[in-house]
Amino acid sequence: MARTRHSDEDILKLLREIELKLTAGDDVASACRSVGISDATYYNWRKRFGGMGRSPLSEMKSLEKEDATSARRTCRVIGLTRSSLQYRPVPRDDDALRLALIRLAKQYGRYGYRKITELLHVEGWRVNHKKVERLLRED
Repeated sequence: MARTRHSDEDILKLLREIELKLTAGDDVASACRSVGISDATYYNWRKRFGGMGRSPLSEMKSLEKEDATSARRTCRVIGLTRSSLQYRPVPRDDDALRLALIRLAKQYGRYGYRKITELLHVEGWRVNHKKVERLLRED
């Protein structure tokens, strides 16, 4: 599946859809597949936003905007961890790595992801073998 960033409201909506499918009798895997997310993503989102509806989320944002309370107090009132409030995803730019992977895959056609990972290390790339495997699978 392609990686997409969902807003908090989108996550709450998708969690609600999955919960409705679960109450209808579906299992977690098929409910997540129908929405387009993995099981692990569902469990992470449920841990992060578990039981939170739109009103606590909007309440948290309004309390932050007022600036009358600290982030610690805001999180305590809502029952949310501060780390989930402060989380900002870091966008990764893998274009140069993808070009290097394509070049090596064309040059050494029969090499797998492990050997290509070693060749990237020789060239000076600091990259994990799992990332190389994922990028090769995507291309």
